[in-house]
Amino acid sequence: MRISHVLLTLSLLLVPSIAASSAAVDDVPSDLADLAGVYISTGKNFDGSTYEGVVEIVRHNDTFQLVWLIDSEVVALGVGIRTGNVLSVAYFAELPGVVTYRIEAGDRLVGAWTVVGARGVVSSETLTKVPPETLKPPLRPSDPEMLPFYQRNPRRLVHPSPSIRAL
Repeated sequence: MRISHVLLTLSLLLVPSIAASSAAVDDVPSDLADLAGVYISTGKNFDGSTYEGVVEIVRHNDTFQLVWLIDSEVVALGVGIRTGNVLSVAYFAELPGVVTYRIEAGDRLVGAWTVVGARGVVSSETLTKVPPETLKPPLRPSDPEMLPFYQRNPRRLVHPSPSIRAL
């Protein structure tokens, strides 16, 4: 009888905390269910300097392709997978790296990133979604020419949509 009492007590203590932790994952608004779009990126480099750029995210089935631009030039390409309120991305810039974004309300992704050879140092980046109606010409995520990753030709250059070069 004592064991059943302990199990009942544990279940009464654990159920609310499990429900609260799953509610935190579900706190992401449904309008963020599709992460595709254009984002303003602000981040911090390993030396403490800051940067600002544009990131375009395109959804392809269960994956996301990302292009980072600074001063209208492509500086990195990545592919990611979303699990709950986390988007995990492997990318290649000058060096291969990884970034993990926490999806937050208000169209924000808050990330931590690193690259090969960083000796365990992690830096930060925040993406803030740009409303599609503010982009000219209007962003058309279903347009296959919007982000021609090297699916057909691995040596092909990536050309982000014209609408994000204007940002």
